[in-house]
Amino acid sequence: MRKMKIRDIPSELKLFLYFMILAVAGTFFLSLPFMYKDGSPYPLLDVLFTTVSAMCVTGLSTFGADNFSSAGLIVLMIIIEAGGLGLIVFFSLYLVRPGTKVSHINRNFMRGFFLPSVETNTKVIITEILYYTFAIQAVASLLLMIILKSEGYEHYIFRSIFLSVSAFCNAGFSPYPDSLASFSHSVPFTIVISALIVLGGLGFTVMQDVWRLIKAKSKGKRYRLSFHSRIVLSMTAALLLVPTLLFLALEHNRAFATLSTSETLCAAFFQSVTVRTAGFEMTSQSALCSASALVSCLLMIIGGNSGSMAGGIKTTTLYLILCNAFRDDGDEGDLSVFKRDISDRTIAKSNSIATKAIMLLFALLFFLMVAEGESIKQGIFSTGDLLFEVISAISTAGLSRAVTPNLSCAGKILIIISMYIGRTGIIAMSMRIKAKSAYFSCAYPHEEILVG
Repeated sequence: MRKMKIRDIPSELKLFLYFMILAVAGTFFLSLPFMYKDGSPYPLLDVLFTTVSAMCVTGLSTFGADNFSSAGLIVLMIIIEAGGLGLIVFFSLYLVRPGTKVSHINRNFMRGFFLPSVETNTKVIITEILYYTFAIQAVASLLLMIILKSEGYEHYIFRSIFLSVSAFCNAGFSPYPDSLASFSHSVPFTIVISALIVLGGLGFTVMQDVWRLIKAKSKGKRYRLSFHSRIVLSMTAALLLVPTLLFLALEHNRAFATLSTSETLCAAFFQSVTVRTAGFEMTSQSALCSASALVSCLLMIIGGNSGSMAGGIKTTTLYLILCNAFRDDGDEGDLSVFKRDISDRTIAKSNSIATKAIMLLFALLFFLMVAEGESIKQGIFSTGDLLFEVISAISTAGLSRAVTPNLSCAGKILIIISMYIGRTGIIAMSMRIKAKSAYFSCAYPHEEILVG
């Protein structure tokens, strides 16, 4: 019997173990007294909650990141970076060892971050992802330093770096007690943070594809974006523009009533950016009306794009589901979109992802409602608030309607599990139904089932 080698272990399991080790190590370091300004660590469950939130780039926390000392913020930033680049960091460490070979299974898993038409070499994929990440974060840090210094903020160098990492990784942690509410007046700051969030949620495939287009155009050469990139960019633009208009219409006389015209535009745009995956706040989520909260929930479920820092079911998944949903019943063969055929396998995968996400969402909401039954009864928060919290956790969006600090121990554990599921997808992977071997396949009679 052939002995299994380490390189043959499924990458999904390796990634799961990587995040487990990161959670334990992060919790240990953030439990040390000098990690806090007052030298008093928070309870272990709260520290674990914050660690998991950071490594899952979510942003939910039972206490503010402003309570950390400089050392604590540095550790938190490292956890965010290691979590945001979790797969890439892991494979980087794994591949740099002399003589290391990547199994066929692991190579295919790694290529899930890039389209074959864009790049096929696994080590090149890793190198380019790290290059894009650190280059974007470095440029953004410099811009934020200029902005924070001009506005008179202290410790602007370190905090610019921290915000750059947190925003690009879509983590949502801020060193300021009000998240980013104090910057609602600053248009340049809003633009930089929004750009970081959008770039972090685009996906490395798209960033590389766009960069190649820019280089080709600068040299007078022709280059066509991949079909994937065109769909991602179109969906991203639509999911930025439409929600911005909705938030403007719904909140200009409510949550944005005290803001100037420019500040209102910034607040509406930033809400449409941050709500899909980032978790920063310029406007309190509790101040938004019910209709805005519903829009926010839908955006959190959608999330960012495949192969990015973002969570959610992804924009491309939504796109395929919508195309298939409005497909004519008489259409036969593969789904055709913009003169391109999409395989039934891809459509089935999109439907599977959405179905599993909905099942997990309602299962977690049910258990959270049971755990927080007494708080609901006392009016501390509503069922709608808990729904918002669960969606935020499982989609790693990181926004909250003032629920997180008031959760019971059981509630915190459930949210920890939700964030972990949202980042690793371990439960969804365990729900896969393996088809029978082709050697035993056979055809069965077709039957009809009434639907709709």
